[in-house]
Amino acid sequence: MEIQHLKLLAGHVRGLLQQSDRTIGHNQSLDLVAALPGLRNWPEVMAFPDRVAALDLDVAATSRLAFRLKKNFELELSPQAVLAALSGPEAEKQVQAPQIWPTGPAPGVYVTTSQDAINALCRASRQAGQNA
Repeated sequence: MEIQHLKLLAGHVRGLLQQSDRTIGHNQSLDLVAALPGLRNWPEVMAFPDRVAALDLDVAATSRLAFRLKKNFELELSPQAVLAALSGPEAEKQVQAPQIWPTGPAPGVYVTTSQDAINALCRASRQAGQNA
């Protein structure tokens, strides 16, 4: 994650707190989101950009932020709720289950030592030829 993205998340945290009737300033929100990469405050974020670069916005990171919100503002939120608030609606669309081979295997060379896999591929090929 980039530092600029972390600054945007600070704005989301401010909005989250405003929904709960807790108003903070921009610098306070920057210090709060420093918890996501496991740092104490914003100067540490600037001092350790490698920690920010390695940050994945996941439940582990948001649990640190949820703990800080509870400690500093007595705001009880689950890490999943914080993750949902920071991710936004576009992330919910990306969480859909992956489709693995929705139309079957792509043409190519496949290497296997499993006779069952070879038989299944031959059956699928014959069925595709009959349907064509």
